[in-house]
Amino acid sequence: MFKSILAPLGGGESDSVVLDTALTVARIAAAHIDCFHSYVDSAEAAAASHQVPYLIGGALTQALDRLDTQGRQRAANAQHHYADFCRLYSLGEAPGRGVVSASMKRDCGSADDNLIFQARHHDLAVMARPRSGDNLPPDTLSRMLVEGGQPILLVPTFSSAALLGTVALCWKDTASSARALTAALPLLSAAKRVLLFSLNEGRGTPAASIEAAIAHLARHGIPAKAVTEPAGGAPVALALMRWAMAQHVDLLVMGSHSQRPLRELLLGSCTQSVLAGGDLPVLLVH
Repeated sequence: MFKSILAPLGGGESDSVVLDTALTVARIAAAHIDCFHSYVDSAEAAAASHQVPYLIGGALTQALDRLDTQGRQRAANAQHHYADFCRLYSLGEAPGRGVVSASMKRDCGSADDNLIFQARHHDLAVMARPRSGDNLPPDTLSRMLVEGGQPILLVPTFSSAALLGTVALCWKDTASSARALTAALPLLSAAKRVLLFSLNEGRGTPAASIEAAIAHLARHGIPAKAVTEPAGGAPVALALMRWAMAQHVDLLVMGSHSQRPLRELLLGSCTQSVLAGGDLPVLLVH
């Protein structure tokens, strides 16, 4: 069960969907939501920028001052978003039996290191998709996934109230898929409909593996329907997203299997376009 949920808040528009999604998951088992803001100072923000490192003189000074102001404003916004969230849903800070609770933590220093540390000490991290302008290093998400050791529920920029409507588990006969299934059991148990999706890229996934996965889920009281689709010559990510949209999938569950950059981490040959599309929440398990 997800009893401890990390909700990183960046102080931007995506905070609301992160908080709403974290609450949806927390209600399954009356979990505690640890909201967390890592203050990104001007030096770290400049290092993550595509332009600031090339500035000199007065232009550099002005850019650093602007980044410092932005960092302070983001920190203030994150605190306000947390307070508004707790007030709206009447959440207390002290965990209690049968109720969702929430608290707020703040830290400075390396944002990557802070987030990785926090992820290691929670059952799940709910995060917004990386966006330009968030002042975080471009590999923050991939480092959290590989080094944090816990599942990450990546959410789009809009809220998905139907998160636990139809959940699709992307299945291959691999250890990464098995780990994803196990990690996702709390969400699969709460879903209204569960699909076990496999893509036939040639040899396809052995029928015995699909049947065994369905039986595994059934032992947990989760009825699931197996669906196998031909790739049809389309890129894996495109074929997956087309199928998910046609099936009105609300959440994808995917396993990753390497320590290469994020664009190469996903299921088989599936690329970063699954994430960049931004239309579906995705539970990633390394």
